[in-house]
Amino acid sequence: SPYKVDAVIYLRDYARAAAAAHQIPQALQALNLADRLVTVITTEATGTESRYQWRQRILPIYGTAVELAREAGEPETAFHFLQRSRAALLAQELAENRRRTELPTTERETLDSLRRDYLAAQRGLLAAEDAAAPDSLFRAARRAREDYYGYRAEVSARHGGTIRDEDAPELDLAAARELLVANDVDRCLQYLIGEERSYLLSFSAEDYNVLDLGPTAGLLPTIDSLLAYYAEPGNIDADPAGYLALSTLAYSKLLAPALSAQKETPEKLLLIPDGPLNYLPFAALVTGPATDLATAPYLLRRHRLSYAESLPVLRTQTRARTGRRPRALAYGPFAPPSPAAGAPPLPASAAEAAALRDHYRTDALLGPAATRAALLDTAGHFNLLHLSTHAYAETTGSAPPRILTATDPLYLPDIYALDLRGCDLVTLSACRTNVGRDARGEGLLSLSRAFTAAGARGVVASQWSVNDAATADLMSAFTAALAADQDPATALRTAQLALLDDPNRPAYLRGPYLWAGLTYYGNVAALPAAGWAWWMYGVIALGVGLLALGVVSFARRS
Repeated sequence: SPYKVDAVIYLRDYARAAAAAHQIPQALQALNLADRLVTVITTEATGTESRYQWRQRILPIYGTAVELAREAGEPETAFHFLQRSRAALLAQELAENRRRTELPTTERETLDSLRRDYLAAQRGLLAAEDAAAPDSLFRAARRAREDYYGYRAEVSARHGGTIRDEDAPELDLAAARELLVANDVDRCLQYLIGEERSYLLSFSAEDYNVLDLGPTAGLLPTIDSLLAYYAEPGNIDADPAGYLALSTLAYSKLLAPALSAQKETPEKLLLIPDGPLNYLPFAALVTGPATDLATAPYLLRRHRLSYAESLPVLRTQTRARTGRRPRALAYGPFAPPSPAAGAPPLPASAAEAAALRDHYRTDALLGPAATRAALLDTAGHFNLLHLSTHAYAETTGSAPPRILTATDPLYLPDIYALDLRGCDLVTLSACRTNVGRDARGEGLLSLSRAFTAAGARGVVASQWSVNDAATADLMSAFTAALAADQDPATALRTAQLALLDDPNRPAYLRGPYLWAGLTYYGNVAALPAAGWAWWMYGVIALGVGLLALGVVSFARRS
């Protein structure tokens, strides 16, 4: 039937009517059926854009379902619908990527080749954005999409749904609590910004609650006003009192309902934002009275924060680290002395590469050597990727997100085509790498999300246009903390607090715009041990050489 989406919308309307007649069980039964239809719709859709469009049309059922499950006193049902409301397509894509490896070699290679052709055709359309794309590009992209999805359907039918992840195991509350333990997290806070009302799921090993945050229309103005302070670097400094007051208000609306009972106990928090909250720097929310930007009681001071696209996505990322001693790639096309043409140089890129070399075995692609082809060819060989470059993205989606290289830009399809399943951490030291169009229910279609889809276990990314010098200081401190066996979320907090509390920095250089723009999404576990820094091996080699020389000299004298 071509009317499945209409059926979902009808079932939601039916559920609301049943609820108005106080027939809550019948309403929930209808919504469970709608949820099953959603699974069929998303697995039948061909082409990324169509899947996102259908996803947005059917998303409102989840707000209704959570509301009714709360009213019926069914916490497990509310938990199920909350998980289904967030990043379902990304979780499905990660599952499909994993299951492709189980196919017979010939089929897997054919499917991978068709997928690469499809992504390359998409990239061709994006690269032609500044000029009218010829009809031949559209025809090639349509043909590549049909070939890929057609063969994908054939293989799936032959292997009983191996490719289509229609029957992924449910992540129930017990499994979610185990996931928190595996990631050293005390409490998960997951948001749902619905059409009418917004909700916050708060749970730990001991408690569970779905909190009603009130009408969405009453929440959005506070969020939008606070985000406006981050639109330009000087906005917070121009009105510090206004920022502190509004940030405190946002904390009282978004977090205080869940954290007020834990005031005496700092917790390690996992945040799963939704809607406009994807753009919000939770670390910079102010938890109490404040008069000064440098000394305010930011959330960062009390809690370690990490983020996830969703709990099912985090479950995929929470697999064993590679175990091998990290090998890092420092990538900086705009590092001196030969920056790539077309964009300003980034002098601090060289310092960030040097910080990596101080602690890890590091290969560097700097200046003209940092081409698009070099990155695509080598990225899969490293378990630590550090990209210090220029990046561009818009919240409206009016221009495709891209990372600049010494040659051609890197677009989302380029990143999706990478195989980063062996990568423990991607660090995107660039502007707006966690910014993109908000695909309701899926999150931001950002560069960060693309690296997650390619298989990275964790990604550090930015929420606005970051400052080059301040970011280099943060990255150097972050790298040192990582090498000291701190997990990425803790290492990022350590680096941010070091900048915020640095007594040698004037107060105006310690405001949240300079440190709060970086977030960590993914597996919260320490990386494999860094081992000795490269210079330690040099010292040892020099010592051995001098010893050998001494022995030879002594033997000759004897």
